[in-house]
Amino acid sequence: MYSKEVEETLNRFRDNDISEQEFCELAILKNKYIPVLIDVVEKQESALSFRCMKVLYLISEKSPEILYDSFFIFAGLLDHHNQMISWNAMDILAQLCRIDE
Repeated sequence: MYSKEVEETLNRFRDNDISEQEFCELAILKNKYIPVLIDVVEKQESALSFRCMKVLYLISEKSPEILYDSFFIFAGLLDHHNQMISWNAMDILAQLCRIDE
């Protein structure tokens, strides 16, 4: 589904060999990880989805412009059945609003 490099990195993240902060820095450098993080949040119900959401939040704090094109995806997550995902989406949207200032 993903490239070999992306799959390997995601597996390392899943196995806690990469921290949220490290994955954040990697995703900022290589934007190809952004759709993967969003995909995991949208399609998986696991601890991995919460960790990916945390990485997305860290990205929104450091480089919100990278996520701005995904604004409506995060807006859609406000109705997610899992409240933790909804709350994190709200926090990310708040960070993205800084770009409109």
